[in-house]
Amino acid sequence: MGRDPIFTVVELGFGTGLNFVVTATEFLRRCCKPTRLRFVSFEKHPLTLRDLKKVGQTWRKSLPFVDQLWNQYPPAVTGWHRRFFKGGDIELSLYVGEVATGLRDFFERDQRGVDAWFLDGFSPDRNPDMWQESLLSRLHTRTNAGGTVTTFSSAGSIRRVLQRSGFRVERISSLPDKRHTLCGWLTTPRFKPRFPPSEAVVAGAGLAGCAAANALAKKGINVTMLDPTGKVAQSTSSVPSAITHVRLSDPRSPDANRRVQGYTFSVPLIASILSSESNGLLQLQGPNTTHAQLLSMTETLGDWVRFVRADEASDIAGTILPGPAVYFFKSTVVSVPDLCRKLISHPRIELIKGVLSQDLSLPTVIATGTTIPQRLRLPPLEIMAVPGQIDLFRSLSGSDPLRTTVVDDGYVIPSTPSILTSGSTYEHGIWDPSAATHINRTRLRKLFGHALFRWVQRYRGWRCVTSDRAPIIGQAAETLWLSLGYGSSATTSSLLAAETIAS
Repeated sequence: MGRDPIFTVVELGFGTGLNFVVTATEFLRRCCKPTRLRFVSFEKHPLTLRDLKKVGQTWRKSLPFVDQLWNQYPPAVTGWHRRFFKGGDIELSLYVGEVATGLRDFFERDQRGVDAWFLDGFSPDRNPDMWQESLLSRLHTRTNAGGTVTTFSSAGSIRRVLQRSGFRVERISSLPDKRHTLCGWLTTPRFKPRFPPSEAVVAGAGLAGCAAANALAKKGINVTMLDPTGKVAQSTSSVPSAITHVRLSDPRSPDANRRVQGYTFSVPLIASILSSESNGLLQLQGPNTTHAQLLSMTETLGDWVRFVRADEASDIAGTILPGPAVYFFKSTVVSVPDLCRKLISHPRIELIKGVLSQDLSLPTVIATGTTIPQRLRLPPLEIMAVPGQIDLFRSLSGSDPLRTTVVDDGYVIPSTPSILTSGSTYEHGIWDPSAATHINRTRLRKLFGHALFRWVQRYRGWRCVTSDRAPIIGQAAETLWLSLGYGSSATTSSLLAAETIAS
């Protein structure tokens, strides 16, 4: 696999995922840490999960890794989808959309280079978009020393393009499956990979900061985390119960794509980190979500959700619900402090008590919510602190009142068999805590009528919210990145943001 601890494969045409599954299986059989596999693939017309499983049943027994792919298989939403397997040793980046668009984006962004190219198996006349000479002629510009290229298509036009680009190409017998396969080796590599820095700093030890530190550490970077308290998950991230959920007011908007990608990335990652099982979530039709939006949400998220009628929704929840819902069966309840502690439990991460200094010589991620250090002299950021409250209530009925989280204009979570968490208020101005408790108790009445619940305790906190409700993610200066403003969606946005920054 070479000296670089990362071995990169780029595939044109994901199809059934068989090449990925075979490569991952062989990688796990042959390799050991710290070597990692990075598999990048492009697919214009992704199969549905149902079709994927139908085709994959024939090789499921011999390649059991396919179950892990099926469990994380992304919806058909245009753009990049990243997934981790085996604790991060295997990284899959799947681009859904026009292959030419995705490949151009890869050429512009990638800094590590490619060790093996798996090209499409169909002939150029059957799949011309995949075989554009303008793309094939650039493969060598991102190929590492010793890099290879292979394809089931043995068309002469392809062979000639690869040869002109510096590949030594041979036709190899592939009987009995196919007559010939093209294989090529780059004879004069030009690409020089750029490696990530050895050290970085993360300011802030809430969920956004812990996610950033974890993403950097997984890429072999030593991370120093700074927090004024020297402790993890203080302030907003100390919330005892949060949910993994995605709101899609307009499922076809660019912002909806970001939310869907964040949700489908975060849910399996959180489950693997916390070793938790899904307990599901029901999004009801209500003042903030119309029936049409429920149907559109179901179409957008595909196999990640299910539209359910009122009777089935009521059966899932364990209480009578007024109408249909979208069932997020993979969603779960998250203890944010536990998640933060797990994220920074990594040998490359050190959390210390302190604040950011003037020195920004090391790559630095700011994940401090609204308390952005003034010395950074950033342009004005439209962020504000919005208070909110959740309340815990105990059921006095002696039975479990709720089986799964229910979301309407707020949410009700079955935190334990007899304790329900109701929230969360969104306060423009600071409310009296008892008034917020009254609002949260009203959410219970909408679900359970006059059933009796005893108030147990409340939790108040502050969300960092931007003026347009979109988080601030990305590079602000040469060595400075921002990860801020997640509002109520940190569990499904901050982890993908961290991966984006670390990449």
